[in-house]
Amino acid sequence: MPITLDTMATSTLEREHSLILEVLTCMAVVADELDRGRSIEPDVLDQFVEFFRVFVEGAHIRKEETILFTALEKKGVPVNGCPLDLPRNEHLQGQALFADLIDSVSAYRAGEKGGASAVARSLRRLASFYALHTWNEDHLVFPIANKFLSPDDQDNVYEQFAAMDSENGAGFQVRFRNMARELVRTVSNWKTSVR
Repeated sequence: MPITLDTMATSTLEREHSLILEVLTCMAVVADELDRGRSIEPDVLDQFVEFFRVFVEGAHIRKEETILFTALEKKGVPVNGCPLDLPRNEHLQGQALFADLIDSVSAYRAGEKGGASAVARSLRRLASFYALHTWNEDHLVFPIANKFLSPDDQDNVYEQFAAMDSENGAGFQVRFRNMARELVRTVSNWKTSVR
């Protein structure tokens, strides 16, 4: 397949970053609403958890860690140090923040005192962290990848990404784009409704 901007491996990840950023924006809105005293349906919080568990950690980060970074290492990019240690360490930090979100959502669901503020804090921390993380990858890691990976390498990585999405089931990407759109719609309605 001829390499185009749409079929570059890093472009695929950048498009996924755009989707992640949409959800991060929704998370920040939900955090603000919780701080204002709005009761948030647990289903909305469950969608954030599912999005991060299945799409971000289960697919997106797996693509980076097991496919892209491996391809870069084969091309001579150092395993330790810059540029791959930064995203790998950030992925570990993100996992810890995500675990905190899961715990705080459980507390909120159980009606524990302080559950709402714990969820708001977790959402804000995760949103802030991943906004910076996606910037780091888009502007530091992916440009390096584009210099090291030949068109054939890009094609191979792109095909591996597509295979991983197929393994996740038909319509995997569409499912999470739709989830993001629904979250955007939900929080947009809150902005226009009377409190």
